[in-house]
Amino acid sequence: MPLTEPYRMAWRYALLCPLLFLIPAAFEFVQHISEMWLGFYGSLERMKAAEHAPLRMVLGHFKVIALTLVTYWAIRFYAFDSDPLAARTLDPRAVRLFIPVLLWAVLWLILLHDSLPLLLAAGLSQRGAAILLGVLLLTSFALDIGLAAWKSAAVLGNGGIGFLRSIQLTWRHFGWALGLMLAALLPLMIVHYALAVLPIGRPFWAAAMLLAVDSLLVAYMIPVAMAANWLIARRVTSAAGLSVMPPAAQ
Repeated sequence: MPLTEPYRMAWRYALLCPLLFLIPAAFEFVQHISEMWLGFYGSLERMKAAEHAPLRMVLGHFKVIALTLVTYWAIRFYAFDSDPLAARTLDPRAVRLFIPVLLWAVLWLILLHDSLPLLLAAGLSQRGAAILLGVLLLTSFALDIGLAAWKSAAVLGNGGIGFLRSIQLTWRHFGWALGLMLAALLPLMIVHYALAVLPIGRPFWAAAMLLAVDSLLVAYMIPVAMAANWLIARRVTSAAGLSVMPPAAQ
């Protein structure tokens, strides 16, 4: 399997499910517009001052929830042979199993996005809080890989692969899974962070154009991550003689 496979899969998702693809892009761009209104891109100093502005934080939370919904849409699209209807179908069992996946994402959203002000208010130093957040971020990334089979099975309506079982299945393939996920995401993340810095100090129209490109990039990056997630889930379950698909679809 070429390392470019997640990119190809995500591109097909974007072409065949354009409305689903654009939903997270819209949320990302709305947050960017709020940042511009707050003067976020005026200078590095203003960016730092507005980093935890309530409006930006609230819109960021809604954006992350929108990005999490891509887990449901994209994995169903990949699993059912690039079928747009499968992506947007609200299967009752799959939706019920997806709710814990969504709640898990909300938990990490709170831990990663809301904990810094609380840690500083509790008396932890800026350096100590940054180290703790770094540890949490790495833990979150490792768990995302370990829980690939759980998330994929859930959105397909297969309740046979739970939280701990998914980690157990992935553990022996973790090196391969980590390599695949890094190869899929690192190039896009580099461009994403570059697009976060380039608008600083630029005219409104130029900053808006760069941020629009970034919004589309983020909308593409999530189905790329979900494609890697699906490929990991399929490999680790197959190696154990299991199927990530629900029994009715096998």
